[in-house]
Amino acid sequence: MVPADIAQLAHLSVAVLKNHWEVAAAPFADAMLWEAGKSLFGLLRSRFAGRPAGRALEDAAGDAANPAKVDALEQQIKMAMESDSGLTAAISDVLELLPPNSLMKVTQSGDKNVSVQTVGESNKTSIRIS
Repeated sequence: MVPADIAQLAHLSVAVLKNHWEVAAAPFADAMLWEAGKSLFGLLRSRFAGRPAGRALEDAAGDAANPAKVDALEQQIKMAMESDSGLTAAISDVLELLPPNSLMKVTQSGDKNVSVQTVGESNKTSIRIS
């Protein structure tokens, strides 16, 4: 379910873009999530061309690990959606294609940590730690 709140939608958009940029070269990257990021990047690149938001998009794409650049992009997306309901609808349409709970970030420390995410129906997961 795509959030209706513009701030949450901007935040989710940036999360999808970051995932797209960070795992694009990984052979195990989730195809649906990668394609959503690719579609979203293309949409924003065309809408933001020649505007400050376009510069923020390129800056974040070039350095997705830089929180200041990513935060600046999120603010630009939010401001653009506040003034353009068509953009909000287009972003929502792209994000609707994602499977439920397809974004997950886990930060763990210590020994013997396990994290599991399943998407779909009738999934069975067994974990044995020895």
